[in-house]
Amino acid sequence: MGRESVIPGRDENMTGAELRLIRTSCGLTQAEFGEMVGVADKSVRGWETATDMRVPVDVADIARGLHIKLMDAKQRVLVDYQLSSPGDEVTLPLYRRGDFPGAREELAITNAAAGLAFHELTDDGISVWVEWA
Repeated sequence: MGRESVIPGRDENMTGAELRLIRTSCGLTQAEFGEMVGVADKSVRGWETATDMRVPVDVADIARGLHIKLMDAKQRVLVDYQLSSPGDEVTLPLYRRGDFPGAREELAITNAAAGLAFHELTDDGISVWVEWA
């Protein structure tokens, strides 16, 4: 039986592929994600590549939380665009690590949300510029 959801609910086990999808969508390396959950990048790599092992529930919960933050942030970018410049062109900011000292998760989510919004807007035929803030 195939699974329908890429991001399962809390009562389901998360696969390594689902973890990798969330981690890469958020723009995090295995080392960065490992640091967030308190494990070495080797553990993250093991979960992502294992075919018969599920991601620990506490780690899966953190990953799901990141996914929710990413989707919320993308929605805010799209709403901000619609409120501020509902035309045929928009500029999306990207941030450097120095702009978010000590807040790697916030930086990753902010930039990843801009990337997702970029694709959604360009798919709708809107010209999108990206600039370093």
